[in-house]
Amino acid sequence: MSKEKHLKSQIKLGNLQYLHEKEGPIEQTINIVFAVDDNYVQHCSAAITSILLNSDNSSLFRFFILSGQLSETSKRKLISLKKFRDFSIFFYEMNMYDFSNFALNRNYISEVTYYRLLLLDILPKEIDKIIYLDCDIIAETDIKNLWNIDISEYLAGVVEDEGSYTQLTRMSLPIENNYFNAGVLLLNLKRLREFGLKDKCFNYYEKYKDIITLQDQDILNGVLNGQCKFLPLSWNANGRLYVDNKLEHSYSYEEELFAAHNPYILHFTDIQKPWKYKCNHPLYQEYWKYAKLAGYKYNYYKFLSLKIVSYILQKIFSIKNDKKHKLITILGLKIKFQRNSQKVRSIKNNKPTIAMQIYKMDKGGLEEVVLQIANDENIREKYNVVILTEYSNTGYLADIARKNGIPVYSFFGSSNNIHKLVKSLNIKIVHFHYNIFGIEEYKKLNVKTVYTIHNNYIWFDKDGVAERNTHYKYVDKFVAVSSQVKEFFCQKFGISEEEVDVITNGIEYHDTDKIQPIPRQEIGLEEDDFVFINVATFNPIKYHFAQAKALSKLTSAYPKMKLVILGNIGDKEYYKQFREFIRDLKLEDKIKIINYVPKQEVYRYLKMADCFIMTSLAEGFGLAAAEAMLCEKPLILTNTGAARDFINNNDIGIIIKHAFRDVQNLLIENIIKDNKNQHYHFENVDDIIKAMETIYLNKGYWLERAKAGKDKIKSRFNVTRVGQEYFKLYEGRL
Repeated sequence: MSKEKHLKSQIKLGNLQYLHEKEGPIEQTINIVFAVDDNYVQHCSAAITSILLNSDNSSLFRFFILSGQLSETSKRKLISLKKFRDFSIFFYEMNMYDFSNFALNRNYISEVTYYRLLLLDILPKEIDKIIYLDCDIIAETDIKNLWNIDISEYLAGVVEDEGSYTQLTRMSLPIENNYFNAGVLLLNLKRLREFGLKDKCFNYYEKYKDIITLQDQDILNGVLNGQCKFLPLSWNANGRLYVDNKLEHSYSYEEELFAAHNPYILHFTDIQKPWKYKCNHPLYQEYWKYAKLAGYKYNYYKFLSLKIVSYILQKIFSIKNDKKHKLITILGLKIKFQRNSQKVRSIKNNKPTIAMQIYKMDKGGLEEVVLQIANDENIREKYNVVILTEYSNTGYLADIARKNGIPVYSFFGSSNNIHKLVKSLNIKIVHFHYNIFGIEEYKKLNVKTVYTIHNNYIWFDKDGVAERNTHYKYVDKFVAVSSQVKEFFCQKFGISEEEVDVITNGIEYHDTDKIQPIPRQEIGLEEDDFVFINVATFNPIKYHFAQAKALSKLTSAYPKMKLVILGNIGDKEYYKQFREFIRDLKLEDKIKIINYVPKQEVYRYLKMADCFIMTSLAEGFGLAAAEAMLCEKPLILTNTGAARDFINNNDIGIIIKHAFRDVQNLLIENIIKDNKNQHYHFENVDDIIKAMETIYLNKGYWLERAKAGKDKIKSRFNVTRVGQEYFKLYEGRL
């Protein structure tokens, strides 16, 4: 058992320590809000009981209960808690508010969770401060200590979420502003009224609803980001403090350990609540201690009976799954089965099958390319098309594929399963997309093999190249997504150029003339600014440092030059380094960073800009550059990916040399190390400066030339042409 597991398995509540901050003025009355329905009255009762019994007699309490339509029985149960001490309680019926269009992404969540967004409309105007609490909490110390924390200069006092970095990355929020859990909130209502909380929340939901998965918690984080005071972790001691937490967060192990042993407020986050018999939280009895006092002894004995029966049954019979196997235990006898949780429907027509093989089919540019090829009408008319994944046959794009009639199966990392799938599905060609598992098995079964090279593989060292080549010898035909990728691959892996075709990727062609550009003032730009734009995830390969360095050399002569960067945060450390780099260059007012833009909005930002710039160290194709071409923007691109395919003789832009002379020996691990040591590679910055200056000084000329970019997309770099070329390739294999 690891040190962490051991320490957390021994959790017992002792004398709780409280780290006092400078206290604000002592309030006579503490205002606390719960959002409740009839299903959660028991849990709310336990929470209120814990608050009442752990507070000293100097505190007066007012509880505000927000509910859809709480029954009179439920109201009486809450009022009955006055047997412990007197308090005021107010019930607010919320069923006149319609949240039916708001997402509910967890089966244990109801629309009650959204009620807190309306607090400012509901509560009396004279109330300037409240504590909002979820019902699945237990107070283990005097809540007055939370109430007296000074948040006069903030919108709220909050506690970091158990997966703060994971959630920040998902939502593309600034990494320096943490993501909080909304189950314990100390709210400054006075400032929130001035801020206009409700309107901002509803506008945020309409704009970003595609990325919202944690209901109102996501909305509040998006709206309040950077304007909250973060409180000690003990004030919202989440459930993952007591297990191995796979989610990423910024609080330290010492903070985690202290909060686990000293929870001021226990918060039973996630699906296994303490009232469920499967709950294995080491402090679940704390919930029942107060629930029994609140009048729910019968429910406790019912819970305890189920827990005992479950324990006995687990000793007799249990089933556990890992990625490859199912383990069944019967009276101590363990039986291991190969895991294969899918039904494979045999092909009933005479058409041969093409299988697209990939690691997963969730989200990502590579996955989207696979789906584009699989969806091609000509290919599907002549062939059956299936998608094979290594372990999981589920995911966002897997669901879309199935809706389009394309089966998605997993071989669960098993050669035996590959044999079964080949025979059941009549697979004649397997098309590998980076994942190359089982290629030897396919060759034994006389299946033709195609392998698409989607990027410059700068993560393979000499050993990695040698290992990969043991599999590449079984490939019948290689395809590169750009001429530069072909050149890099052949040199690095020693593959003959005759073995590699080039089929560039493509995008959906559509008329961008009707797309309205995003108003510049919305992102802090002037109408007469000259705007360079970069669309790229923040990771070391994209090497934003070079374009920022070039801009720093130009702004004194050309103060109207600005750079807008749209990019999700792929690498936390890289993003932090880049933000510090910008500050050191004093470019905060020249570079606008936007971490999340809905996919449909990207074209509006591209339309707003004057020139697209990308200074990547490696690209496969360059999807964002193709989208800029569709918007008729001139390009500045490093000589990587499809740059040479897009730009011919400086017709729609300028190609600049690579930052590294020896591109073949470029390794991403060395780039990361250099970035960490602030050893940046600016060998091509002079070329970038010259290109930016040239397009800036000749704006009209370059915008006119860039119109040809849209024609190139229409005639060459579109998904229809990609499908046609792969169709010909498959025909040649068979």
